Amino acid sequence: MARKDTKARIHRLPKASKKASHRHQAAANGRKGIVDAIETERSRLMDAETILHCVVLAMNEHDHSDPDGPYFQNIVDVARGLVRRSIDQLDSVRLDPHLPPR
Repeated sequence: MARKDTKARIHRLPKASKKASHRHQAAANGRKGIVDAIETERSRLMDAETILHCVVLAMNEHDHSDPDGPYFQNIVDVARGLVRRSIDQLDSVRLDPHLPPR
């Protein structure tokens, strides 16, 4: 019986409330799309950061006998730090206040 009453109340909602409900649903769908896109890019950045970390480790084993040449390990490590910072900035916990409401 309670279900029937609930259905009746839902059908009697004013049009403005139905429109608000549709806007809320659209915002939730938009939020999900944004969150999914961000998580996809974070995943790619994490892969890149892992590769850069492996390069740094491999360079540790390399002979750096040329004191005047560039020290590529530092360069790669700086790039890794930039990627890591982007990963952290794209964290959903940090971005939550800036995303559309759920």
